[in-house]
Amino acid sequence: MWNDPNSPICTDCSENLTFVQLTTVNASALAPRYCAWCGTGVSIDEKVCPVCRRDPSGLPPRPRQTLNAAVTAAEASAPTSKLPIAGILLIGAGILEIAAALRVWTTDLSGAGIPAEIDVSGMIAACGTVFFVLGLVALVGSYSALRRDSFVLAISASIAGLLGLGLYSLGSVMSLMALILIVIARGEFRR
Repeated sequence: MWNDPNSPICTDCSENLTFVQLTTVNASALAPRYCAWCGTGVSIDEKVCPVCRRDPSGLPPRPRQTLNAAVTAAEASAPTSKLPIAGILLIGAGILEIAAALRVWTTDLSGAGIPAEIDVSGMIAACGTVFFVLGLVALVGSYSALRRDSFVLAISASIAGLLGLGLYSLGSVMSLMALILIVIARGEFRR
């Protein structure tokens, strides 16, 4: 509730009121101000010296990009969640590749209609070994992506994950997503 200006008592707390009269100060009555660059007397209201056309305070003008550059540098140095997500995707791709290798190694081809005279066991073992190695490379690269250690190793791992199909090609899809995230966050790696 507002107090009545003619009442000497506050309507809220019943205390005596003291009124202060405000006065304006004439800027010319203040101490004289001089330009820090050329020594010319300058009014307190002037932002530019009339003689040298500089800031009378002597401070150099601040560049406008300073704040934006500082924010950009802070954003660039802040780690994002892209590399941990890529590492997790590569772990999944590596596990799917190793599972595909185990599936190839343990597949019984006796009822597949392949004639008995054709021995495909060496080819199956080779395919399983390739899947297994690609899965291991994906797992090693996932560790590199999680630690933000080596860009080249993380990229190599995601490409290795793309080459191996994994179960139902899910490993390739996961490796492709990891590859995209690694390329986007390449500035976060230490080397």
